[in-house]
Amino acid sequence: MREGDYDAAIPLTGPPEIREFCREANRLAATFKQLSLDNRNLLRKLVSLQDEERRRIARELHDEMGPLLFAVRANATALSENASDSGGPSQGLVEAAEALQQANKRILQGLSPLYLDELGLSGSLDALLRDARKQAPSLRIRSNIGRDLDALDSLLSQTTYRVTQESVTNVLRHANASHMQVSALIDGENLRIEVTDDGPSLPDLKFGRGLTGMSERVRALDGKLELSRENGRTTVCCSLPIHPATLDRS
Repeated sequence: MREGDYDAAIPLTGPPEIREFCREANRLAATFKQLSLDNRNLLRKLVSLQDEERRRIARELHDEMGPLLFAVRANATALSENASDSGGPSQGLVEAAEALQQANKRILQGLSPLYLDELGLSGSLDALLRDARKQAPSLRIRSNIGRDLDALDSLLSQTTYRVTQESVTNVLRHANASHMQVSALIDGENLRIEVTDDGPSLPDLKFGRGLTGMSERVRALDGKLELSRENGRTTVCCSLPIHPATLDRS
């Protein structure tokens, strides 16, 4: 029970007092098991509700702010083209409008990847890595993305994408690596995600820069998230159990 294993029953042997003690211990283990299951279901529901709220906010930002920012940039560009001084305030407006569009895009990506529904999980991960290659042309990226990932439900898909996104972002920003390898594959009853880089050091052993939040999210889905350094390579490894309920049969 101390290790969290509530399935192994204590044999009811020995004197009556010992048998009664074992019986009560087994009842306690059954209670702990149910409480653990209830807690896990509650955490999963909480994560699901958070995702729904993030998607709602992201959709509103996309539908409302996107066109407005496009209009601001278009008008600023027209002003700049008509201005006699190409480096004057009108050019500053164009640059500010472009910065706002990029900021809005980053916020949307942080809230929810809106194209998961359109591209599916495998396509979204491919797009994530294409963007990483554009950001870091000198970084050699190898990937192994399972085509069967699209059968996963929304919650597991969101978690897979977020863990991969956060791990890749950490490599781009902090690792100073020359090679990165990304894999996301279904292995039997588990989904396994690995992001490995050959950066010179492990910058933060305490899951900084967003991975702490991912760890809590993974734990809510009864998964594991580990960060390790071995043979000059840093690896983020995530394992998520796949239950029948996590497969989208639609």
